[in-house]
Amino acid sequence: MLYTTTSSDDQVDRIRLFPSPEAAIEAVAHPVRAVHGVAVILDRGDHRLIPLWTDPQVFDSAWTAPAELLADRSIIARCPIPAPLFVHDLDVLAKAI
Repeated sequence: MLYTTTSSDDQVDRIRLFPSPEAAIEAVAHPVRAVHGVAVILDRGDHRLIPLWTDPQVFDSAWTAPAELLADRSIIARCPIPAPLFVHDLDVLAKAI
């Protein structure tokens, strides 16, 4: 499971993912209202994101995304992630970091 501050509706051609919700909050310069859990993992050998589960009735079960692991352990996915893989939102309005 990875985390992002980008909602599934706001994706563009790149999305930044983090290993924890805290890392996602700390990396963003503007106030964060929610952190989104994304059911993907990085396949380091192929430099790709792969889903933690597949359901051909919900999204293409062959979906993967090219990805780059950065020095700060965040990951840049180079294409949109299917909305069903955004599995939960963590409300962070009350959190102070």
